[in-house]
Amino acid sequence: MLFQVKHQPEDFIVEELLPQLPAGQGDIFYVYIEKRNLTTMEVVEFLQRSFHLSREDIGIAGLKDKVGITRQWISLFKRKLEQIGGESAFLAVLNEQVNVLQTSRGTQPLRVGGNAGNKFTVRLRATSTVSEPVKMLIEKNIENVQTKGFPNCFWTQRFWKRNKNFWEAKNILTNQSTNEQVNIGEHYHLRFMLQAYASMYFNVYAMMRREKGLHLLSGDIMVNRYYATWAQVGIYQEGSVKTFDYEQMKQKNADKAMWSVFPDDLHTEYELTSGWNSTLQWFPTGPMLWWNLLVAPKWSKANVREEQLFALAAYDEQLWEAGKRYHLRGVRRPLWVQVDDLQWKWEGDDVCLQFSLPTGSYATVLLAFILAEVDPLTLKDNKLEIPRIE
Repeated sequence: MLFQVKHQPEDFIVEELLPQLPAGQGDIFYVYIEKRNLTTMEVVEFLQRSFHLSREDIGIAGLKDKVGITRQWISLFKRKLEQIGGESAFLAVLNEQVNVLQTSRGTQPLRVGGNAGNKFTVRLRATSTVSEPVKMLIEKNIENVQTKGFPNCFWTQRFWKRNKNFWEAKNILTNQSTNEQVNIGEHYHLRFMLQAYASMYFNVYAMMRREKGLHLLSGDIMVNRYYATWAQVGIYQEGSVKTFDYEQMKQKNADKAMWSVFPDDLHTEYELTSGWNSTLQWFPTGPMLWWNLLVAPKWSKANVREEQLFALAAYDEQLWEAGKRYHLRGVRRPLWVQVDDLQWKWEGDDVCLQFSLPTGSYATVLLAFILAEVDPLTLKDNKLEIPRIE
């Protein structure tokens, strides 16, 4: 093994970035915390036990890594804060597990995916002298992710050890009765587990496209924001993106398990200057399975690849009904991640990196691509192999 990742907490520092900081007034109490070697859910579950809170009472914008130093916001409604004894009582208990860095007030609770992204400071700690050829390969890989991005794969937080969540989800989906009714409020963890099924097949799709060099295909569903909420949506064809009213089309097809867009629904056209970059930034997306999923048009090369995925994932009537039953919507997720503000340097034989990533993407996937082909043991021993199934 040539490098150790997260050898010390200081080797992996994450700072959560919100679209805007809380203004200081409102009925939502915000706390900015720093944790060491704890998952976000361990902190949340500690607060649940300590104050008899439900999962829905505690707002978070994302799940942060266990190993390392991570800084993130949590939120709590004013009425819940008063029920448990006020700010002082809440902060006193919270300080038993984490460092409280800042408090504020706001008007909107945090929701998963509601952050703007995360800023990372990472040290890849060398275990021995690194040869010049290896240094050159690492530098080449860094340049590659700067110019081409990297696959937007999910990491082990979604799947747990040995992909346990995926296999349990598959078992549930195979054996559940389609007539079973579920109280969604009581099945938060079940729904999270079931999402692992769709997430794993997204990984399969993204890695297949990367390995085959299929960065952009005719018929790709494109969004002009990395995080697709309120984004423009369009279809790629012959060097341009033709947009359509996604929200209107989704409502029109609300009763369908899968739906597509027809030529008559397309309107505004944006020419791409090169690849998938234009005056507006456009991102090709891949399918996250479940109910009411938008798929690439039947005439397209993207549809051929998506159909292969649907067959592999057994995306059939039983799976559609499971998505409908558990209120799981089919969505599109950007296939590639662009790295912002990437800076790096050698400190002796250590590689030191600073960069920002948009919400929902994983620094560990970026590190896996920087260390790709460098040393298999480095990837294996640092658990940097991207979760996937054949």
